[in-house]
Formats: sequence, C-alpha cells, structure tokens
Amino acid sequence: MYPDSIQIVGWVVELGPLFIVALYPIWSIYRFYQGGARGKEMVHKLFNPTESWYNTPRGNDSGGKLDVEEDSSSNSGSSPPSYASSSK
Repeated sequence: MYPDSIQIVGWVVELGPLFIVALYPIWSIYRFYQGGARGKEMVHKLFNPTESWYNTPRGNDSGGKLDVEEDSSSNSGSSPPSYASSSK
C-alpha cells in the first residue's frame, strides 16, 4: 500500500486526461455562447476549420500546395495521384 499523497497523485495523473477530454468541449461551447453564437452558427464554428488552419506554415512551406506528379497517360480519375517525395 502506498502513502495517501502518492495515491492522490496517481489518481490525478490517471484521471486528468479524462477530465480534459470531458471538459474541453463544454468550455468551447461556453466560450462560443458568451461570444453570441447560437444554434447552427455555434455548430458551424465548432465543427468547421477556420481560415487560419489553411494558412498555417508547415514543414517546407509550399503555400498550401501539394507536390503532385501528374500522370497524363491515365487521367481517368480512378486512382489517386502519387505524391512526390520532397525530402532532401
């Protein structure tokens, strides 16, 4: 049996992520509600990415464009494009 203080730390470490996952959506809804969003507008803001998601610089910032190799011989759309490796 471990001391009570160590058991409390263990329970906090174990249940902390569960509380974060459970409480974060409630905090987001509260924040949008305080900002004046109601109903469909709130659902739209919660479940759709903002423009800043698309404008975030990533790795080798190519301006949001993918390096796609075009295969002109079979352009039927039946297979996905192959992505060129951009590792140097």
